[in-house]
Amino acid sequence: MANTVVWQDPDTQQGTSGSTHVQPVYMVDPATQKAVTPTTVTGAVTRQAVALYSLASTVSSGSTGNSGDLVVGPYTEVGIDINTTVQSGTSPTVQFFWERKGADGLYYILWQSAILTVATNTLSTSIGAGMAYNQSLGMTGRLRWAIGGSASPSYTFSVNVYGK
Repeated sequence: MANTVVWQDPDTQQGTSGSTHVQPVYMVDPATQKAVTPTTVTGAVTRQAVALYSLASTVSSGSTGNSGDLVVGPYTEVGIDINTTVQSGTSPTVQFFWERKGADGLYYILWQSAILTVATNTLSTSIGAGMAYNQSLGMTGRLRWAIGGSASPSYTFSVNVYGK
């Protein structure tokens, strides 16, 4: 780099008295060859959200389902939006979970919704460092849902999962 002066590793520079000299690294103005003070640029960092999983309005009946494994390693947060619109059966319930897949192949719950008992619900949450649920995402995650009740319980819902 033509406009920098780089000193050797301080561990390798021994003075005549045996002491180690720490030499700073300076930015050098190429025109004047004089040291300049680095400046800090302040501003917002922009990141793009990527749709990791989208499930259009669908009916799910009396059991569990999931999104399948989603690669989340490149992201620092996951946003989840869920909208339920219709329920049927006797005393139907639905609960949603975000799970991280461990190195052992098992799924570990990082977030779970309340058990929902009414037809119309809108849920939105964020999981990741500094988010509402401050958890490490790992490399792989999935959204899972469980429907309970009797007499063929079902829920109609849509889901969007974003990585950022």
